[in-house]
Amino acid sequence: MRIRLTAGCLVLAVVSFLLLYLVIILVVFSSDLSRDELDLYSFSAGKEEYLSSIPGLKYSSSGDGDDNSKSLREPDFATLRELFEHWHPDDTSVGKWATSVAHPDRASSAGLRRALHRFDYGSEADMERALLFRDRELPFVLYNVPELDEATERVFTIPSLLANFGSTPRIVERSRDNHFMYYTTHTSLDSKVEHASWRPPQLEVPLTMAKFMRLAQEAERRPPSALSSSASLHYLTINAGEGGRTPWISDALPFFSSHLQGRPSFMIVDREGYKGINCRFGMRGVTAAAHYDGQRNFVAMLRGRKRYILLPPRACSKLSLLPRGHPSARHSFVDWSELLPSNSSSSSSSSSSSSSSSSSSSSSSSLEQEQEPGRILRRQGVDARAAEILDAPATEYVLARGEVLYIPSYWFHYIVSQDASVQCNARSGASTDEDARQIIRKCMNGLPSFHSPSGDHPRHVGHRDQGALLRGASFEERAKHFKALDSQWTLES
Repeated sequence: MRIRLTAGCLVLAVVSFLLLYLVIILVVFSSDLSRDELDLYSFSAGKEEYLSSIPGLKYSSSGDGDDNSKSLREPDFATLRELFEHWHPDDTSVGKWATSVAHPDRASSAGLRRALHRFDYGSEADMERALLFRDRELPFVLYNVPELDEATERVFTIPSLLANFGSTPRIVERSRDNHFMYYTTHTSLDSKVEHASWRPPQLEVPLTMAKFMRLAQEAERRPPSALSSSASLHYLTINAGEGGRTPWISDALPFFSSHLQGRPSFMIVDREGYKGINCRFGMRGVTAAAHYDGQRNFVAMLRGRKRYILLPPRACSKLSLLPRGHPSARHSFVDWSELLPSNSSSSSSSSSSSSSSSSSSSSSSSLEQEQEPGRILRRQGVDARAAEILDAPATEYVLARGEVLYIPSYWFHYIVSQDASVQCNARSGASTDEDARQIIRKCMNGLPSFHSPSGDHPRHVGHRDQGALLRGASFEERAKHFKALDSQWTLES
């Protein structure tokens, strides 16, 4: 009798545990089960409808432009100040791109060509020109890419993405505000000691794709001022290794993978230097810190649009970069949103042209003049560098669905998501531009060790005192310190 009771209790306990587990799953992921609510205009609208509803995305000029633009050279840069005074980085309202000095349709003043060159992927003559720009390592934009349009319509839709990602949570980055910065923990022992009090600039949280989409929908409905310092945003990334091994991604983007089957690809410059396919799923307001990459990079926009600020390699010394050895090396440690106060641009006048949906109409709200006290405090230490950064040569382009941007090696880029977006890119091959390489090498070698003074951005701190203490510490003391920072961290003797 006692055995029967014990067995019955055990069965009851197991059933109760399973029921409790099911309830937890339903509570935690219940929102993921009701997928019909998802309504993101950048996903639901057709390509032509989307491009027509956002001012500035339909161009009257085409291809390589007028005769004055035929020379193989950089664009005539504005300064970063000119771009930001017209269009503050935190302002994601529609309309500003159409009036930018770098817009392809803006009349050139004094013979200047400030816009990036645009080439028709379906035109043999245009692609001959694009090849010259690619090999000269100058930025440009491709449009009319049939395989990209097909991938957008067939694979990168909400139903397809939900099916391909399934209900398994992924690790997603969450910012403390709207800014994201790449980092790596795979640094040398000396670097770990030098930046001993460093903390990751973002948090990592588990999210399903459905939950991520729902959060992106919430971001669409916030006014632009709420996307700056107070509200956290999320960024879902697929690294190059995973992207290259994921069939539904590599099959959908043959221009990034066909060379693996022995077929040539214009967008893979160096097969030996190919790293795979990165994909980034963003939401409105997500901002990637200014940085450069050492490889040639083609960026394909599958959904939504992103504002790319581009600066040539020679701007390096002006940008307050983090040095080699820092977990976020190659990135500007200054928050560029704080270089100038938020302008209260009357974006409401431009919002009427985006009658796309209620989810996008909120982007028409004006930016608030006043900033939170914490944001003002964070400006301390920025002003000394602001003038030099704002004087840097720069241009910009809003990369929209169906377009591909070529970012040459060592060109700096600062990226602001204008709405819910999907972007995939592939890097391949080191630079052949020896002048650019030498400029960057000299710039990086001349950077001092970074030890954040009081008032600099709190996410990128590395105090000298703690590093000096650890230099004299024993192996066990060092290991204990880094173990406290990261339970997964190990130090080999």
